Amino acid sequence: FFPAFNLNCSFDTIVFLSGLGLAIADRLLTEHDDLHVCLACRNEGRADIARKRLLRRHPGAEISIVIVNTSSVKSVLRAAEEIKER
Repeated sequence: FFPAFNLNCSFDTIVFLSGLGLAIADRLLTEHDDLHVCLACRNEGRADIARKRLLRRHPGAEISIVIVNTSSVKSVLRAAEEIKER
């Protein structure tokens, strides 16, 4: 499904965008079933597809979505505030 990564993680929440980040999210959920993963994406539809894909492999996972446009400082600051509030 995704390439193997050797990751050691001590965080409760990790934020990922897509592509390689999605592969890392999958690996982290494989190794740490108590992790909360936050998918930070520009496109809500694609984020929902990625979340569903991860949930098929990790049915009990806690996966949230934050919509963010990394080319906009305002969007990034809003996303950061939203993540901090969770």
